[in-house]
Amino acid sequence: MRFCIHCGKEIPDESNFCVYCGSPQSSIPPHPAPQRPSTAQSVRLFGSTLGTFVSLAMFIIAAIVLIDLYIGIPTMAEVWDYPVQIFIILNGVVDLFVLDNSMLIFYLFFIIVLLASFTVLIMRSKDTFARELTMKPVKEHSPLYTVCTLIMVTTLISIIIQVVIPALTGQSSHTPPMDGERWAELYSAAQAPVWEELISRVLLLGIPLLIVDLVLNAVDKKYERKPLRRYVLGGDFSFGAKEIIFLLISSFLFGYAHLGGWDVYKILPAAIGGLAMGYVFLKYGLYASISLHAINNLIGFSSVLFDGIGFITIVGIVSLLMLLFGIPYLVNYAYKLTKWISATIEKPARAVPQPSPAEYTPPEEEIRQEMQNAPTSGTIGFRCKNCGNDSAVFENGELVCTKCRFKN
Repeated sequence: MRFCIHCGKEIPDESNFCVYCGSPQSSIPPHPAPQRPSTAQSVRLFGSTLGTFVSLAMFIIAAIVLIDLYIGIPTMAEVWDYPVQIFIILNGVVDLFVLDNSMLIFYLFFIIVLLASFTVLIMRSKDTFARELTMKPVKEHSPLYTVCTLIMVTTLISIIIQVVIPALTGQSSHTPPMDGERWAELYSAAQAPVWEELISRVLLLGIPLLIVDLVLNAVDKKYERKPLRRYVLGGDFSFGAKEIIFLLISSFLFGYAHLGGWDVYKILPAAIGGLAMGYVFLKYGLYASISLHAINNLIGFSSVLFDGIGFITIVGIVSLLMLLFGIPYLVNYAYKLTKWISATIEKPARAVPQPSPAEYTPPEEEIRQEMQNAPTSGTIGFRCKNCGNDSAVFENGELVCTKCRFKN
């Protein structure tokens, strides 16, 4: 006695197929032959792996500078009673008020937030980043990889706009000097990545989205808004119309706010940097935008805060690699952005269902005639439930297997 391994019904002992459900009785599924990646895929994977190592070097440099910010706490303790200017970004930098005796408190707050952001970045990237380092394909890149490759792109764009273009036109761009006292350098390195992200990404991007969603929810109770924390901490946002609009507005205001310390050559690179930080804020969260801002700035401050020739040489090599790898990443991100814009603008119209013609059931004589005219072997779509043969003839209104004469 034999039973079907799929439906469990009793079948003949010699049957290779179930006479009820037609399933084959082999319990060993066929294994697909492994496919080797193409040459183009292998090259892209190799280049991505190299970019991952550059990203790791960038993060290590930023982490070393962050440690130096902690070492600088005694220096900041000497100026603990200095005032702090509270400002926001609207039509440029807008000063609000001054807090006296608060320099050390704000400094400690900034470096704690930086450490927390780096920690979350590592925790949410470690598994995928490990695969990226070992040249294994991933479904989606890690936050650390995305953050660092975006820094490569924005750094390359900054060099082109602020150095190459002015040089070709016989001009020069203004960069504020970084030759102040050490406490001022430490405070500037810690403040910008945190405070500027709070007032640019949260105040100019997260809060406006919250207001719009509250209004939409008040108008239509079925409209689902995100939990309140998401508008402050970011992450898990889709890129719809309102997200894109506020992303562009906040990025432009962020770029325009840099006009005071630099010049017009800084507006566009800063705005593009704002787009990158706003993108990771919406996609991953505030920790990612702070990390992007911090890694970028801390690498720049490394030459100011450190004077060791060995470390500065390593920073110079990594910075050169950032520019070189920024070229293919710029092309890659530009291609993806263009593809996304094209898909968004040219969304195919939904197919309008057409009325189906009335069903026509041919008489039995026509079916019999067609089956007789069909080839006797290799009948398409037929499989004998008893022996698995793929050819049959039509007799007395039934399909009869040409091999075992079983009526199907």
